[in-house]
Amino acid sequence: MHTDDALRTPAGPLLEGPDFLCIGMSKAGTGWLYLQLRYHPDFWMPPIKELHYLDREAPKVSKAKRLLSRHTEFSARRLEKMKIGKSEIQFAEEMRAVHGEPMNLDFYASIFRFKENLISGDVSPSYCAMPEELIAKIMTRFPKLKIIFLLRDPVSRAWSHLTMLHRGGKVNADDLQDIVKFRALFETSRTLRTGLPATFARRWLKYVPAAQFHHYFFEDLLSDPEGLKRKVLTFLGADPMKAGLLDPSENKKEKPKLQMPSDIRDFLIQSFFDELIASAAIFGGHATTWSAKYGIDSSARRSE
Repeated sequence: MHTDDALRTPAGPLLEGPDFLCIGMSKAGTGWLYLQLRYHPDFWMPPIKELHYLDREAPKVSKAKRLLSRHTEFSARRLEKMKIGKSEIQFAEEMRAVHGEPMNLDFYASIFRFKENLISGDVSPSYCAMPEELIAKIMTRFPKLKIIFLLRDPVSRAWSHLTMLHRGGKVNADDLQDIVKFRALFETSRTLRTGLPATFARRWLKYVPAAQFHHYFFEDLLSDPEGLKRKVLTFLGADPMKAGLLDPSENKKEKPKLQMPSDIRDFLIQSFFDELIASAAIFGGHATTWSAKYGIDSSARRSE
């Protein structure tokens, strides 16, 4: 384990374990962020987005198994383009070896040794919904850990997620057009219920120093991806002047999706009413426009 003198400084070595977690939200730009960091020279990123190691008592590590089963099919040129080398394969092998075993933070710290003197982290949107006791445990083990929270208003985030599932054949179009079917889908979907930005931020900020917790808006990804990337790189201690291999404007646009019916829109607004109001107070910025966008008085309270 590194001593305090060996903890990362702007020009010094890195922390043991990950330097940061990106805790979500899903459908708020986490895929974009992962790729921007993976192809930036100041970073070594795991070859797998969404490790899901920290939010499961016995991680399944299915993505590591899938990578190992397929990488031999790829040409050397493709592996180089994907930044898959010996370190990435060993990382995946060690992850596969702990399939189904209890989560172990010492093991988790050890697999980030492959970063050497680069910056590294874990981009897993589901981490945003961790229970408090687990957040406390993680921050006790990694007290210098930086947290990135990508934000999107919960109404549009929920609809974006559902239309993604529809494109993948996992949700029927009828479930997204009929309010009765939609209610049933919403009430049984854990993914939809993880769209609570204010609730999750309050939870994490109980254990993460404010200087180590930064949030960024999906709106800025759409309007100024280069500026957003610079802000994130600066927060993580990377050089924002270095050019990455990916243009920040790549993969930032929403894919076509179904139009949201008005009754379903009203249902989602009511479902996230308190979150829309609380987000304005906690995050400021674009969150202050969310309530107005949905016709909510920011000083109002939902009548039960």
